[in-house]
Amino acid sequence: MSMRSQQQAAAVDVHVDLNTPKKSPATDKPTTVEYISEVLKKADFLAPLSLFIALHGVGDLLIRRTLSPADIAALKLKNSDILNIAEKLPSTLAALLVSIPAIRLVHFTEAFKGDVFTSYPPEGDRGLGIYLAFTLYDVWVFAVRGREHISSWIHHVLGLLGAALERQYKILAFNPIVALTSEITVPVSNLLWLMQRLHMVEKYPRVYYTALILRAVLFTIFRAPNFIYMVSQMILQTNEDTLRRVNQAVGINESVDISANGGGMSSPNGGGSKKKPLSLKDRLRLISLAFKRLPFIVVFLSILNVSAFGVLNAYWTTLVFKALTRFRNTKAFTAAF
Repeated sequence: MSMRSQQQAAAVDVHVDLNTPKKSPATDKPTTVEYISEVLKKADFLAPLSLFIALHGVGDLLIRRTLSPADIAALKLKNSDILNIAEKLPSTLAALLVSIPAIRLVHFTEAFKGDVFTSYPPEGDRGLGIYLAFTLYDVWVFAVRGREHISSWIHHVLGLLGAALERQYKILAFNPIVALTSEITVPVSNLLWLMQRLHMVEKYPRVYYTALILRAVLFTIFRAPNFIYMVSQMILQTNEDTLRRVNQAVGINESVDISANGGGMSSPNGGGSKKKPLSLKDRLRLISLAFKRLPFIVVFLSILNVSAFGVLNAYWTTLVFKALTRFRNTKAFTAAF
């Protein structure tokens, strides 16, 4: 076989019968109003939302019953501070409820092995429901508290849109579920915030420093590399069956013939056909073709969220390490160590 023939054979050929009837991907999808109504009636959304609101109320009550007006004045706590403190309990619980199952799914099971486009594990759906409920509750906290950093608003608004659409279309779930793993950083961040606001840093500098180190480690593992991990896994796990799975998931009726090496190259010993691994160019072409078959809004928000969260996670990780370095230069650290 000539070199040119081998190059042609190694390319991925996609043949689509344009005369084959197609079914619109949105045919069986509810309207926006129907979908919102459906979401609001689901127990896996209503139950956690009710729980978070109840926990916030309990936390607020406990703070006001535990701390006297003199204590609140001594700590210089404003109403917004009490709101923030009460929010830490549902925030910590939600983070654990979504991140631990997500970590198990992504790193300790084969839920997405060989298919990051159409796999949609039930545990992921439950996690997205909890995340959707908490984020909606937290947006209310943002609105009441006021003066929230723009990065937090971007994170929450994109998270709400992404989780809601993912639960409707049930495709490209890999990226949002990987994003849920990063919520494991929230509990230790909440602890650090509480120690700062309640003036406990100088009293417990070793605890504070240990928490700073733990937060830096968690950010390094679960936030900083997420963008590279999502993109690399999408490329590495794209294969000859990707388009068939995508067509089946969105209900498109197309005759697709995908072959690497034109069906394979015969071995010199007559041992049958042998296929070379797909090249990077082949994989990127398959991803592009798969994206064209998926609903535009899902692809658009997936790319937007992965990119935006990648930037936000990189930005937040730098802040985490700056905080760690800054504390090492304080009197509290010098006195403790």
